[in-house]
Amino acid sequence: MLSFSSEPERIVDAVRAGATAWVGKNESFNHLLEVIRGVARGETWLPPAEAGRVLELLLRDQDSGATTTGCSPRSPCVSVRCWRRAWQMGRDARR
Repeated sequence: MLSFSSEPERIVDAVRAGATAWVGKNESFNHLLEVIRGVARGETWLPPAEAGRVLELLLRDQDSGATTTGCSPRSPCVSVRCWRRAWQMGRDARR
């Protein structure tokens, strides 16, 4: 998803609706292409500055038994575990 906002709550809503990446409109064109290519390979991407809060919100919802919205066979929901793993892999790669 390409968006002007990077509010964690908006990102969470997009993830619930099936988004696998979130890119701010202020990012470079090259970064956008990199994310699109990654998504085509099955990767996920969150803004590093927001990833921790987004995962916290998703995990809180999962722990409370909240249901996800926007799920359908055409727009599958993203597993919190997959996001957590992708975030950890990205964090480790940046070190």
